[in-house]
Amino acid sequence: MIRKIVAGLIISVLVLPVLFQVAQAKVNEHVIGHHDDPITSPITVPITSPITSPISFFNLTGEVTYHHLGHLLDKTKRFFDAENVLITVKNFWNSNQKFTTSTDSDGMYSFNLPSGLYWVSASDNMHTFFVPPTKVVSIKNNKVTNADFQGLIFP
Repeated sequence: MIRKIVAGLIISVLVLPVLFQVAQAKVNEHVIGHHDDPITSPITVPITSPITSPISFFNLTGEVTYHHLGHLLDKTKRFFDAENVLITVKNFWNSNQKFTTSTDSDGMYSFNLPSGLYWVSASDNMHTFFVPPTKVVSIKNNKVTNADFQGLIFP
């Protein structure tokens, strides 16, 4: 038992200070500029760009599908892409700021909008009821926001 205690003391008195000095020398080497390992090297330059744009635009994307309710005849699909559906986006705080687009043949749409809060809705020329009727989305920096809709087709 005494041997273990003495061995522990020898390690803590002799070996640990040497290991600490070696570690401190490695840290000093990186601080001075001898960078052997770029992953552990400290960053000494600003990481932000000095050039910024006056306004940034972010994506709003979504998919619109139709959903047949009720009994299906022949080979009618229950779900299918909703082409040429009008998507309207209005600024939540300023309804005069309005954007529109139509879905493509795959039922997809996208907008490039400045950050903010928006109402999004879908409509077509058949007066289809879309679920949800409207969505409120928040467009934020470097984030793609998604707003999907489904049009219900009653028999």
